[in-house]
Amino acid sequence: MESMESGVIKAAGANDAIADASRRQLAQFSQMQESLARLFATLTESSTKVETTARIGDDLYRVTGRMSDLMSGFTMQQAMSVWDHKAGEKAAISAS
Repeated sequence: MESMESGVIKAAGANDAIADASRRQLAQFSQMQESLARLFATLTESSTKVETTARIGDDLYRVTGRMSDLMSGFTMQQAMSVWDHKAGEKAAISAS
């Protein structure tokens, strides 16, 4: 009888240990699930930022091309002023 009682006590202890280990594992799985959810949220946010940055880069490229086309239509002339010693005043000289 004592032997059966000892066996039941050991089995109950083992069952308690298994239950505790299972609870710890479930808690760890829950923490991992929360970490993965945060990771995916971060990845989604980063992906959105990359897409936005790519769109901005494309827009800047197009605007730069248009500006270059517009600027190519202009003729730049440089004007210089020099001191005319004989007249005692500044005179404008156009350089092309």
